[in-house]
Amino acid sequence: MATTAPQSLPPQPSPLSRTSTPARFRFNRHFLSKWKAIVSSITTTKRKDRPAREKFSNDTVYIPKRLSTQSDSSKSSEQGPTHIEYSTPLTIGQSKVAPSSNMLPHAEDTGEPVMRGEKIHEIPHVDLLTWLFGNSEYDHNGTIYVDALHPERSMTALEVECKVKSLIGGLRSIGVKPGHAVCIHSFNDIMYPVLFLAIIGCGAVFVGTNPGYTAFELEHHFRISCTDFIFVQPSLLKNVKEAVQRTMIQSDKIFAFDTEGQQLKKEDGLRSFKELLEHEEEDWVKFNDKKTAKSTLMGFFASSGTTGLPKVIAISHYAWVAGSVILREPLERPYEVKRLMCLPSFHGFAAPLTIGVPLRLGQTTYILPRFDLGAFTNASAKYEINETAVAPPVLQAFLKSSPEIQNKLKTIKRIWCGGAPLNVKLQTEARTCFADDAEIVNIWGMTEIGITVGMNYDDVDRTGAASKLLANTEARIVNELGVNVTHTGEQGEVQIRTPQCCSGYWGNITATRELIIRDRWVRTGDVAYFKDGKLYIMDRKKEMIKVRGWQVAPAELEAILITHPLIKDAAVIGIKVGSENDEHEVPRAYVVPTEVGAITETEVKEFILSKLSKYKALDGGVYFVEAIPKSPAGKILKKIIRAEWLSKGDQKPMA
Repeated sequence: MATTAPQSLPPQPSPLSRTSTPARFRFNRHFLSKWKAIVSSITTTKRKDRPAREKFSNDTVYIPKRLSTQSDSSKSSEQGPTHIEYSTPLTIGQSKVAPSSNMLPHAEDTGEPVMRGEKIHEIPHVDLLTWLFGNSEYDHNGTIYVDALHPERSMTALEVECKVKSLIGGLRSIGVKPGHAVCIHSFNDIMYPVLFLAIIGCGAVFVGTNPGYTAFELEHHFRISCTDFIFVQPSLLKNVKEAVQRTMIQSDKIFAFDTEGQQLKKEDGLRSFKELLEHEEEDWVKFNDKKTAKSTLMGFFASSGTTGLPKVIAISHYAWVAGSVILREPLERPYEVKRLMCLPSFHGFAAPLTIGVPLRLGQTTYILPRFDLGAFTNASAKYEINETAVAPPVLQAFLKSSPEIQNKLKTIKRIWCGGAPLNVKLQTEARTCFADDAEIVNIWGMTEIGITVGMNYDDVDRTGAASKLLANTEARIVNELGVNVTHTGEQGEVQIRTPQCCSGYWGNITATRELIIRDRWVRTGDVAYFKDGKLYIMDRKKEMIKVRGWQVAPAELEAILITHPLIKDAAVIGIKVGSENDEHEVPRAYVVPTEVGAITETEVKEFILSKLSKYKALDGGVYFVEAIPKSPAGKILKKIIRAEWLSKGDQKPMA
């Protein structure tokens, strides 16, 4: 009970007096809990200088088995198991499920609120191939992969497993060992999953590259991933050869991935990967141990990043198995699935759906080399496709097509849409292109954390939300002051904690520490808020530009621009162009020339195209300015650029 205040107060001591008695506050438990949460949230974003082992003190940190961080790919590590025996019995049955509240403080936190998926699944500690091929709930003699353009090319799950084992033997015969990095530079093909899994089965690490990469981009990617072997589609060989000349990759470690329609010429001087399929079957590297599953890497996926040139995201066996477990429920259907995939298999959004899901769940998947409107719609009608995954620009293409074309899509019931923001208008209008009961699921995630939201088959949402958090996934919203505002509905950076989390950026400790902070929370850089348990993405805190579904990092373009001898400084932002139904982002450059008139807009654009892929073109224009606004620390003040220069419309600021 509060004491009664005296009738008159004695003279108050000076605030600086050592003898002054501080006011006494009565803290109740609720106030104290909120205070701890605020302090914890603030310190989460401030303490970046601690070593990783202390930083992740609440979760054991494992050092990845692939140890080489040298650019010289000939120095790649050979460390890794060739055979591992464990006393723990191997279990591949259905994962155990436990209910979870939608909003509970995590046991390792200080009482701060977080949002959670509705269930928690037990994650097996097995290697990826054992998990994918170990499901006995479906007939492995059923067709799993079909070439959508050449349906006579198809494989059952059993045939995939046999080919993977033969290719493992072939890869080992050419010297592929645990720890090596093996790149696939190709468009989609039904043999892509076979080579992908054979690489991992050897204990090596898959390296994915965009078929549209220039020689400059390939060279950078080969170096930062420490690539040892390359399998390249013959039509893409020119840029690979040019890139390899500037690296330490030996010519006898480059092989042709000559699949259907790809002719290998004698003058190319390459051996065909088909030779490696002639070897006797050999089993893959197996394990059933948590530490090994978390420390053994299976893939290097590309990230555009937000500082400098692209980085490599290291993914462990455990993370991919976790993703497969978590995606099972939202991908279960009351009908036989026929999924059509055209998204690139090297991409973090597409790879699990093209490679992992079909083999684990036994769902038939038709594969196109890439998106083509005619090929896609013809395949949809021919095979009565009922599932697909696309980026928003593909939905726009469907919406703009003729009624005759749209009629070929009427069997599709479920469309997963990701890779770029999906607005409510497009989501609603595009539904008319598909079956009457079709739903377009707004998918959100990052390669670093996998697909983190989704909906079960019976769920419906047309509010523009990024669906609901999946099982085993936690999220919190942290504002600019570092305060957790998850429960208030306020906007802030969404941070994610999930077993799908990557191991970090390969060879880049600084960037990894900025990504994965205390207690294994991942900073996504996206601004969002929660309402009714659903996540709404508002904007990207980081400056990433989404060009027709492709990620373009302004920092990459800026790093290239300033290498030009006639460019002193540069800044790149994304601007929106196009009509309301076809609105999309493109990069715009603000350039400080060494002197007025030293270089033209055309020359700047051509310079970028000579170094980078076409989708990174400066289609938003090149504006010449006297100086780039920067903070005292040297950070480009893009808010000022947008506020001052974009507000002038089409008027170009002149140097």
